[in-house]
Amino acid sequence: MYFDPQCRPNPVAQALLDAASLIEQRGWCQGTGEREGALCMLRAVGVAANNDEDILVAACETLGKLLNTRFGQVWNDVPGRTKEEVVAMLRRAAAAG
Repeated sequence: MYFDPQCRPNPVAQALLDAASLIEQRGWCQGTGEREGALCMLRAVGVAANNDEDILVAACETLGKLLNTRFGQVWNDVPGRTKEEVVAMLRRAAAAG
């Protein structure tokens, strides 16, 4: 396989992948954006996007299409949701974006 160094990754997909990695490294939380270093799904996307509003909005739109809701935070906070489900959804959204 040939690697093109000029090829730039999609910044939205990269932010979603980075958010998944952040949650794996720092932990995941519900009910708040951040708790003792652990991040909710949307806060992780914001951190991964360096708070770039355009990337954050596009990432949330991509997640919203997959989640069938505009409110990713609600999905994140559903009782019984797991860290593994959140990480998998972020990676799925990156692949879709």
